[in-house]
Amino acid sequence: MDCNHAKEKKLEDEMGNLIARLPNETALDIVSRLPISSLIQFRFVCQTWNLLTRDPRLVDLHLSRALKINPCLIFKTYHPQKEQLFFVELSDRHDDEHTLREIQIPFSTSMAKFGVVGSCNSLLCLSGVYDHEAAYIYNPFTREHKKLPNCNELEVNEVVYGFGFHPATNGTSLKSNTWRNLEEVPYKLHHSPGVLVGGRLHWVTRFNWHFDRLIVAFDLSNDTFQEVPRPDFTVNLSHCTYHLVSLRGCLCACLLTSNGENLEIWIMEEYNKKESWVHKFNIGASSIVSQDLPQSYDIWRTSLQKGNVTVMCILNNGDILLDCQGGILVAYNTDKKMLKTISLCGMLKSCKAIAHVGSLNWLAT
Repeated sequence: MDCNHAKEKKLEDEMGNLIARLPNETALDIVSRLPISSLIQFRFVCQTWNLLTRDPRLVDLHLSRALKINPCLIFKTYHPQKEQLFFVELSDRHDDEHTLREIQIPFSTSMAKFGVVGSCNSLLCLSGVYDHEAAYIYNPFTREHKKLPNCNELEVNEVVYGFGFHPATNGTSLKSNTWRNLEEVPYKLHHSPGVLVGGRLHWVTRFNWHFDRLIVAFDLSNDTFQEVPRPDFTVNLSHCTYHLVSLRGCLCACLLTSNGENLEIWIMEEYNKKESWVHKFNIGASSIVSQDLPQSYDIWRTSLQKGNVTVMCILNNGDILLDCQGGILVAYNTDKKMLKTISLCGMLKSCKAIAHVGSLNWLAT
């Protein structure tokens, strides 16, 4: 046993010396190209490598590279007793089988059932389902986390969440560790978490509150609400639903038509300018080549008719990633107008998928 331990120690020293002999900038450049899961394993190889991963320059460099590749996908499962998180790193080939791996939640005993509020700067915000006062900011890969203070003034049963960051404030609220009570919100917002674009969180107002289903933004730099012009949809919104998403930094409105035949994707190319809304994509039964991929088409058609389709992101190859029926992923090729189901090994029946950029980003203290 002592001999084996000595051999392992010698191997660690040799690997550490290998990196140590490289110029620091070169070592950082090499390590920054690793996927987040490999980078986390890299930290535990030897002390030299561990110290390298704590270099603030690596955090920034790795994050800048991670933003240019396909995001990680975080899956939150639904379970009567204990809910879990899993992740997968997507390759550029849809034919590859991707394996889900579990993410350990250090505070799971204090919050067995939770919702994912959102992802921002490689951090997740999780909130308790039964206790609206319980909320955590959490890096799912480093496991670093921070419990937010209880909001004692929160006495209502209905809570709408949003999670984001504005460069101008540099996380002031989180550093202060306090909640601020603003004026009464003059809108009834949809229960979905806010969509972050340009330092602003966006929601759609509820149908029974305002017939026009407005888009409302909360500016994180000055804590104010404002209405954002929505697209000139050609359909009656009383018979349709639409959700918001951020695609490549632009605010997008995704409209599910009432007949269950089409998904329209509108992109606001210049923020807060009504005339910049462009009807960019139309994914419908008549526009899809289905004969080559009948299974993918059947999943898509059934999900669309039930209104269970969510636009997640645009992949590096230009495909649009869609979440169908809660965790079933379908990629839509905009050039060939074809659908392809993404194979996930270990996929559970019911879950929620979130696009996430994985990095070593630390929590501000």
